[in-house]
Amino acid sequence: MSERSRRLSVDIDRPTLKENRVAVLAAFFRLKAFFPRSEIIVDRTGHGFHVKAIGQEIASLPIEKRVQIREALCDDPLRIEYDKKKLQWGLPQYVETLFTIKKGPDGKIRIVEETNPLMLPSASRLPATKR
Repeated sequence: MSERSRRLSVDIDRPTLKENRVAVLAAFFRLKAFFPRSEIIVDRTGHGFHVKAIGQEIASLPIEKRVQIREALCDDPLRIEYDKKKLQWGLPQYVETLFTIKKGPDGKIRIVEETNPLMLPSASRLPATKR
């Protein structure tokens, strides 16, 4: 069985990260709570992060339910909209698409890399002080 059929992923891009720096951690822990027997992986991309749950318990979920869960976990709204249209058009094999290699607007090729979500930098609202 392919990884894609056992995967549920949340794509968190820069606009979300600017508003809420803990979005990656929230998605990580929520996926772990929903799917305790699944492996949870966080990949850094050129524009943000992919938080993925991979496991047999996900394979049994209908694809429509997976899209609903991703939407509840604040997945990229445009990606959700596209996936809903793919389902309407009868193209479920194209739902849940993630790219591992992307070409940026500057022409550079970017490859996703696995990262530890607990080690991500966070922004503080406290003013810097000098001693």
